[in-house]
Amino acid sequence: MAFPSSRRLKILFVETYTHVAGGQKGLLDLVEYMNKDEFEPVVLLQGPGRLKDELDKRGVRSISRRLEPFKNRWLPFSWQLGVRPVLKVIEQERPDVVHSNHLYAGRYSGRAAKRAGLPCLVTLRLVHEPEVFDRQNRWDTLKCHDRVVANSDEGRVVFESDPDVRARILTIKNGIDLEKFRPFPNRVETRQELGKEFGLRPDSLVLAQIASMVPQKGNEELARVFVDLCKAHPGLDLHLILVGGPFGRTDNSAAVARIAAEAGLERRLHLTSYVRNVEAFLNLADISVLNSREREGLPRSIIEAMACGNPVVGADVGAMRELIRDGENGFLVPARDEETLRVRLDALIRDGELRRRMGAEGLRIAREHHDIRKMLERYQGIYRELAGKQ
Repeated sequence: MAFPSSRRLKILFVETYTHVAGGQKGLLDLVEYMNKDEFEPVVLLQGPGRLKDELDKRGVRSISRRLEPFKNRWLPFSWQLGVRPVLKVIEQERPDVVHSNHLYAGRYSGRAAKRAGLPCLVTLRLVHEPEVFDRQNRWDTLKCHDRVVANSDEGRVVFESDPDVRARILTIKNGIDLEKFRPFPNRVETRQELGKEFGLRPDSLVLAQIASMVPQKGNEELARVFVDLCKAHPGLDLHLILVGGPFGRTDNSAAVARIAAEAGLERRLHLTSYVRNVEAFLNLADISVLNSREREGLPRSIIEAMACGNPVVGADVGAMRELIRDGENGFLVPARDEETLRVRLDALIRDGELRRRMGAEGLRIAREHHDIRKMLERYQGIYRELAGKQ
C-alpha cells in the first residue's frame, strides 16, 4: 500500500512515552527545527502528557492512540497489539516516511510501516546488550527498518555484528541548539535571580545533575557523596540541585530527600520538578554531573552542560566516554563508585582554574561536534533518500 507524496514530505514519528526525558527532547528538537518548507512532522503518541503539551507549544500536530496496553517488557509479544493502531494511523495520514523514535516504538511502527509498503527508520538511544528473552525480537525489529540510526558509536557497535543490520546502520550524534545552550553573558545576574529560589549566596558553589528522579540516574549515590563533600568543606556554601522531577512509579525523590534531611542539609540539596529552562540551571551551576548506574546512550544533559561552559563528571556507562575526555573537559568515574566520584568532585571544588579550563574545553567540543544543524542535515538527508527525493 504505497501512498503518493504531497509537496512536503510528511514524516510520521512514533513515540511510546508520554513524559519528556533525553530521547523525547531529541524528538522535540527534530520536529521543531526541521525545515518546515520541505517537511511536515506528525507525531503519534501513546497518549496525553507532558510530551504532547510540549509538541502543542511548538505548533506540531500530534495524534494520541493506545499503542501498547502492556507496559511490562517481560511480555515479549505484547508489541503485536500495537501494530494495527499504527497501521490505521498510517492509512489515515498517508506519510512518506515513518520514524520510530526508539527501539521499543520500532517494534510495532517498523512492522506497520513494512506492511504498508512505506520506508522507515529507527533511532537507537541507549547502549546496552538486549535481554536474552528479547534478543531475537530486537534483531527482527531492526531488520524491519530501512535505516538504523545510533546516536553514538558505542551504540552502533552493539548491533552491527549482524551483517544485515550493519548494512543499514549509521551514527548520527545528538545535536543541540547552541544559541540556547551557551554561557550566558549575564551569568552573574542569572545566578542572583534564579539563585534566590535556592538560597544561594554570591560565594556559593553549585553542583547540578539534569536527570529524571529514578534510581538508574544514581542520584541517591550522588546525594551521599554530596553529604561527604559538605563535611569536607565546612566553610563552603556548597549546594546540589537535582533538576528533572519525578518519573512514574520508579520515582526516588523521597529517598534522596531523606538522605539530605538526615544530614541536616535540606536547605542545600534541592529537588526541582520538570523545568523548561534547563539552560538557566546550567548557567547557575559550577559543576555538572551525570552519575548514571547503567543504560545510558549519548546523554544530552552532558552535551548541554558542556555547551554552557561547565566542567562535567559522568559515570563511565553507555557512550559517556564519547563526550567526556577524562582529565580534559571533565572526569569519568566508574559506575556506582562513590569514593571515586567524591575524589573527582572534590578536585573540581578545590580548584577554580581547573573548572575554568575543563569548562572551556567542553565548550569547544560541544560547538565543534554537537551543533543541531549538523544533526538535522543528516536526518533530513535520510528522509529524502527513503522517500526517493535524493
